[in-house]
Amino acid sequence: MLERLLFSLLIGGIFLFILWGLGHRQQRRINEAVENDGASGKARLLYFYSRSCATCATQVRIFEQLDGSWQSLIESIDAGQEEAMTKQFNILTLPTTILIDRHGLVQHINYGLANPGKLSQQLQALS
Repeated sequence: MLERLLFSLLIGGIFLFILWGLGHRQQRRINEAVENDGASGKARLLYFYSRSCATCATQVRIFEQLDGSWQSLIESIDAGQEEAMTKQFNILTLPTTILIDRHGLVQHINYGLANPGKLSQQLQALS
C-alpha cells in the first residue's frame, strides 16, 4: 500500500515537473518574440482572437467592463490574419491574452477566457 502511494507521488511529481518545464519554455519563447518585435517601452495587452471563436466575443465584452484607462493597452491580433505573429508567440488556444510590462517582459499569460477581476489585477500589477 505504501509503495503504491510513493509511486503515485513520484509519477505526480514528474508530471508537475514536465508541466512546469513546458510553461517555462512557453514563457521564454514569448519573451523572445516580444524582444524581437521592437515595441518595448510601454505596457500592453496582446489579445489573440478569431472571428469564428464564440468565446472571443465574450472576451471583448469583458474588455469593455475594464476601466477606460486600460483600453489603450489592448492590441487585438486576429490569429487567422496574422499567422506569422501567432506562430511567433506560439499561440495554441483562443482567446489568449498576454500582458507585457513596460520593460518588454511577459508578466501574465491567460489561455482561454480571462475574467474582468483577474485582468484588472494583472493590469494593475503592470503599472
